[in-house]
Amino acid sequence: MASCNFAAIFEYGSMDAKLPSKFEENFPQQQQQGEEQECVSSNMIYYGSCLAFGAFSVILDQIGNEHVYPAVHVYLAFFWCMELNNNMGHINLVIPWSKIATFLNRMIRNDTDLSVINCDEFPVVGNRKNMPEDFLIRGQVWSQRYFPVNFFKDAIPEDDGRLIEVPSLRTSRIYRCLWLGGKLAKYFLYSSRSFSTTPFAQELEKAAPLDPFATNLDEEIKRMNKDNWYST
Repeated sequence: MASCNFAAIFEYGSMDAKLPSKFEENFPQQQQQGEEQECVSSNMIYYGSCLAFGAFSVILDQIGNEHVYPAVHVYLAFFWCMELNNNMGHINLVIPWSKIATFLNRMIRNDTDLSVINCDEFPVVGNRKNMPEDFLIRGQVWSQRYFPVNFFKDAIPEDDGRLIEVPSLRTSRIYRCLWLGGKLAKYFLYSSRSFSTTPFAQELEKAAPLDPFATNLDEEIKRMNKDNWYST
């Protein structure tokens, strides 16, 4: 579901889509967009973000439900990759930052090694480094900078059950999510075994429209541009 929602943000492969070219080095350069096309593309990204992160907000309400951990991991990985490519300004206004911090805090257990949060290296726990969702997102344009080099070398073959969930993956997935939370330092503070939102993330949530589909979108985007919430 998360990947389908990200496709909305990328405008379902439209030739006029704004974001794909920012991830693909050899993406064919299109002619300069006119003002009208640019506005339509920004609107599509905004609506796609509202769809994607509205669904994510519902997922985050399932605190303590380990069945949603894979989706939370994929969403956080998407945010980190957008941050790496300097594209978070397109989507950060409608991300439920406070809910994410609360969810991450509930992932922390007494025996959790929290040093992973400030670690530079991609976290790998146990003998099985690949999680089922890794195989589902590795070919997507946004994920190309997420995984380390040779991360899928010697991976479990598809016929041997690499997409089957096993209990040992729970800890690995928790560490991935906590590590990603630490990487998104522009939006989260970590101290005393607890995540909280930064003043910047708090301002984003205050600025977000309560009902984006009921607003005058063109005026809303102009306001976000003026306030530097939204990148064009």
